[in-house]
Amino acid sequence: MAGFLTKQELLNGSVDAGTLGEFANGAVGAPNVNRAGSDVKNLQTLRVEALDAAFAAADIKTYLTKAAMQADTGRPVPSTGRVTKDPILSNNGDYVWNGSAWQWSEIQPASTLSLQAVRVQSDDNSGRVQSLESLTSEQAKIGVDEWAFAHIEENTGKLLFGMDRNANLRATGSLKVDGAIQADGIAMGTPTVGDCLEANVGEGDRAISLWTRAGARWQMTSATEFEKVYDPAWIPELQRQVDELSQAPSLAGSGLQQLVLRCSNVAQDVNLVVAGDSIAWGIGASNTGPTGPRNQRLDDPRSTLTAKSWVNLLRYYLGRRYLAVPVDAEPLVEIAPGAIEGGSGSFSQVQIAAFSDAFFVDLRDGGGVPIPRQTVATGAPAVAATALIVPPLGYVEFDCLAVGFDLMYGKVADSTSRMFTVSVDGVLIAQQEFNDTVASWGNALAVALPAYRLSRVRISNAANVALPLEGMRRNKVIRVVNQGISGTSSASWLPSAPSGRRLLVDGVPVSATDIVLALGTNDRIGSATPANTTWHQNNMAQVLGWLVANRSSASVTLLAGYATLDEEGMAYQQRDIARCQQNLARMFGVSFLNLYPQMRDAIEDGQQIFSGSDLLHPNDAGHALVFRIIKQHAELFNAR
Repeated sequence: MAGFLTKQELLNGSVDAGTLGEFANGAVGAPNVNRAGSDVKNLQTLRVEALDAAFAAADIKTYLTKAAMQADTGRPVPSTGRVTKDPILSNNGDYVWNGSAWQWSEIQPASTLSLQAVRVQSDDNSGRVQSLESLTSEQAKIGVDEWAFAHIEENTGKLLFGMDRNANLRATGSLKVDGAIQADGIAMGTPTVGDCLEANVGEGDRAISLWTRAGARWQMTSATEFEKVYDPAWIPELQRQVDELSQAPSLAGSGLQQLVLRCSNVAQDVNLVVAGDSIAWGIGASNTGPTGPRNQRLDDPRSTLTAKSWVNLLRYYLGRRYLAVPVDAEPLVEIAPGAIEGGSGSFSQVQIAAFSDAFFVDLRDGGGVPIPRQTVATGAPAVAATALIVPPLGYVEFDCLAVGFDLMYGKVADSTSRMFTVSVDGVLIAQQEFNDTVASWGNALAVALPAYRLSRVRISNAANVALPLEGMRRNKVIRVVNQGISGTSSASWLPSAPSGRRLLVDGVPVSATDIVLALGTNDRIGSATPANTTWHQNNMAQVLGWLVANRSSASVTLLAGYATLDEEGMAYQQRDIARCQQNLARMFGVSFLNLYPQMRDAIEDGQQIFSGSDLLHPNDAGHALVFRIIKQHAELFNAR
């Protein structure tokens, strides 16, 4: 049985405990005398002596600053110097003396992060970032090069400090700025170069993201890589994008919705081409005119523009609703591509688009960087209340489909020649002075486009003064071309059709902005093998492939599912055509509209959308129903 400790034993234990504490925690060179009277060197003293011995063996000399090292020119060649405490962090590291100058060494001591990366990569059993509990506060303070750490507590996920929406840092833990402790939640402005951020590092903290002294944040994506996720320099560009999105309509969600959006774009005509069969032609509707003779060619007779077909109803709707024309206005009769007469009709109106708020205009500086819009008030006889300011060497761009337009601009009072240029698809087509003895508004430059197709127009300010642009004035056209050719199937529209029967290649012009394919009804006869939609799908795939390659600027919509009453005896049904085309739309990235559900509902509700013995061609009520389905789908764009 152990006895009681004597007073001397307690005294000796106390002395030994103190010696042990000093051994573990004492500063370099601090005395540590044990009860035997010996000075026991502590760990820090032993560490420094070991490093000094290693440096001596490697001929490495340490310096507090780079300046102190550069002043030491008496070193043998070669020898190594190490800078450890220079105020400019990037100066710290190893240098080699070559006899005339100290040069940065290709071999550098391992940084905290590089050592940490080795630890992470060597951990075969864990994919998570290792904790940095071994870092001292001083190491966290200096970070790596010019970085400062931002830490998140492992257990609670609490940020020790972070940045708010105004780019201010807010301390939520122990944070020092240049040695001053920040109160929790108090905003500190974006750090500037020279500020030093210090977050105390304890057990469980993780260096998962870094903040630069300029306020940029980099997120750790792997053991050795960081990705920039925030930079205060991004704020102007982000604000410009927000402003642009707030001014612009939402992006259209389908081809028909893009059609409606284009109707509101002053810079672009609408050229809708409907490729189809006898239903698109208008058979079954009233007031169509002669239906023959028919040879399944583009020069077949066309129905009148006043027929009650769904194509004509759509033309009336788009023209009368999206242009300021009389409610009873009639379309201008035009000749469809390949037709002898008729087949196409259009409405038009002179419109003005003010560039200061036009959603289709893109403003950039001389380096091509998007910039926020700046405007200036105009005066009579300007066509817009405000003008868009194009900075020196800056430019505006927009997509345009037109024969031409009047570019409206302001002149500045200046005796020196000030010029701007107009280019179309990268080709210079016009240049104009915008200076005069007195300033003025309402000046017009007539711009004729080289070709009637969708083109990219750029107006560049070649002067070193701002260019005021009011906008554009032009005759906006909404055109619907009915290329419904009676008796045609999907095979009739193949791009490989022989000359004289090239319905697709010759019937869909390069100026087409929107294309609706209403084909497949005549494919159901089943004359081809196999008697299913395989033949139809193969043909339509060739048609779509050609359109995507050769009419890439146009939106394409597949229209299928006429709920005809002639299904008995057919190889397959209208709903099968719709299912097939829905799959094709996904494959080719085009739009699709299925008419079948709503048309079938109307039939089962007792609506008479077919007349008499004609179970194939809708009557006036049937054509009106098809139009309403199309209109309802297109106008979903305007729902909010």
